[in-house]
Amino acid sequence: MTVLAKLLAWGLSLLLLVALSGLLGLKLALSTLASIPAPPAPSPQQVADVKHLLQENMQRLGDASQLIFCYLHSNCRR
Repeated sequence: MTVLAKLLAWGLSLLLLVALSGLLGLKLALSTLASIPAPPAPSPQQVADVKHLLQENMQRLGDASQLIFCYLHSNCRR
């Protein structure tokens, strides 16, 4: 065998080894993820609280963006 053929054989063997270890790692990761239980569903009160907080934050964001716009254009009437 020539040196080039030996290098090619070693390279392919190494590539196969890396691919197999990658597949094994993927299988291990997927089985670990599958064993994690799903979180419980939120209660209706929790959903309502989050919706209320989102509405408050959107209002604050609107107020802040309006203030920034006024400041940048120097036409605030406050």
